[in-house]
Amino acid sequence: MKILLYNNFPFHHEMFGFALDFCKKYNHEADVCNPQDNEKYMELYTILGYTYKIVTDINQELYDLIIVLTDSDWSYLPKYINNKTICINHWYQNRNEYIKNAIPIAPFNSEYYNPEFILPVHPIITKTQKDSFKTTGEIIVTVMGRFIPDDISYFDFIVNHNVIYNIISKSPPSPLLSKHKNIKIHTNIDAITLCNIMANSHYILVTDINYNHNKCYSVSASLAYAFSTMCQLIIPKEMNSYLRLKSAVIYEKNKKITLTLPDIKSVNEEAEHFMLKRNEILQKYLNTQ
Repeated sequence: MKILLYNNFPFHHEMFGFALDFCKKYNHEADVCNPQDNEKYMELYTILGYTYKIVTDINQELYDLIIVLTDSDWSYLPKYINNKTICINHWYQNRNEYIKNAIPIAPFNSEYYNPEFILPVHPIITKTQKDSFKTTGEIIVTVMGRFIPDDISYFDFIVNHNVIYNIISKSPPSPLLSKHKNIKIHTNIDAITLCNIMANSHYILVTDINYNHNKCYSVSASLAYAFSTMCQLIIPKEMNSYLRLKSAVIYEKNKKITLTLPDIKSVNEEAEHFMLKRNEILQKYLNTQ
């Protein structure tokens, strides 16, 4: 079967991995429309062994399934939408009245837990590769995105003295962070460098600075990155009351925690669960055609 993967944003390129992995697993042909990739994501996917063809024109009649990777990508025009089109919702409320087949990216805030979602997990590094990761006695914690704390005091709830923090953001964070010897700042890096940093990290921490993430109206891309790179998540307690992750380390800012080496086995088991769920959902849409 033939599947189109569509993204016209200058971001959300990390969303292609789960769909390319699905296509690889079931030997589907993948076409990719991603004209604003300035961060080497498609090069990363080639390195990871995924095959695809780049397209610029859309002929919706060619495809057995079309996945619009973000529900608010209005560049995918209504004239292209048919019963083979689905979108991935990044917000807890429906934002796209044109695409009827919508799959949430996570179990968003709602009255009832919705188990039908696709967290965009795909294997960037395997459990075996992660198990062989050599440690120098330091615990490496990566924090990424727009919601970076202004000072290292944010991390006072982690009592370890041997923690190295990788701070990854598009623009330089507060200078109060950069002055600390156990803080490493990475700005404006490409996807390959980003994944190398995560592959050599133990944990990925999601801060509680974003209200929408805490309430699960939306979710951080860090969640899927963590499972894809076999990093154990460290997430706020309130956030996990909606997500219900089993492998994550849960924190409250007023309670101290001590980090040891991560539980890669439980991370891998939950990653496999999310990829199995993804396969079942996408196969269901293919089988209805």
